[in-house]
Amino acid sequence: MTIIANGMPFIDDKKVIGKWEFFDLIKTRVEFKTDTKNSVTDPIFKEIYFLPNGEKYWIFEGWTKNYLLVHYGGDEPILCYKYSIEEIDNHSFMFLEINGDNNPHIQVFKKVSNKQFKLLEIGRRENVNIPFIFDKKIVGSWVAVDFVENIDDFKGMGPLNKNLWLQNIIFYQNGNVIRKYVDEEWQDKWSKGVLLDLNKLIVSNYVFKTIDDIEFLFLEWKMGNYVFGGMPPSYYVFIRSKK
Repeated sequence: MTIIANGMPFIDDKKVIGKWEFFDLIKTRVEFKTDTKNSVTDPIFKEIYFLPNGEKYWIFEGWTKNYLLVHYGGDEPILCYKYSIEEIDNHSFMFLEINGDNNPHIQVFKKVSNKQFKLLEIGRRENVNIPFIFDKKIVGSWVAVDFVENIDDFKGMGPLNKNLWLQNIIFYQNGNVIRKYVDEEWQDKWSKGVLLDLNKLIVSNYVFKTIDDIEFLFLEWKMGNYVFGGMPPSYYVFIRSKK
């Protein structure tokens, strides 16, 4: 028996596998109509892929029949949202019950593909086949000091941010990179101006900026929110290690 997040057993549901796009947000099922929409706000989930075998991606920690598991990050619990599927006007609609906050509601999705997608077929993917160009300035070890949404949000060294997942990054002369996290290490490649994630097929730009006579390295953070959520990248901020 396959176990997914929260210790739940995986039960297959052929009807749910594929791609679903957001259609509407309603308070109760009786409000739903296919010809008019109630929602005027941007949904949290613009689209959801239900991958075969309950496979997880981004904030979706997997699924089993009638349930989608969602984790918003950090110390937040993994939430279990119930779904139901109805055939209406020759289309499949999913009613996803969002009940983990003070505003319970139903997000409605319309099925747009029955394809059994693989993980690397969804989200943003970029060309990582970039020839190696040496950059003397980047070589060495860098220590993470902050995490910001935009480069201009960083005003200079303050108290060290001790809650960073990515802690250290080392750029080697031969084009190899090691990213050291709190609980694991990732091996990547680099070329002048970019870090190449060969696993996620993502290219992250880096730039230097001097503030108060200190040189900082800003590296784009292109993870789930960027790859699957369509959001712009954030930035990790580094200073050169003195070791």
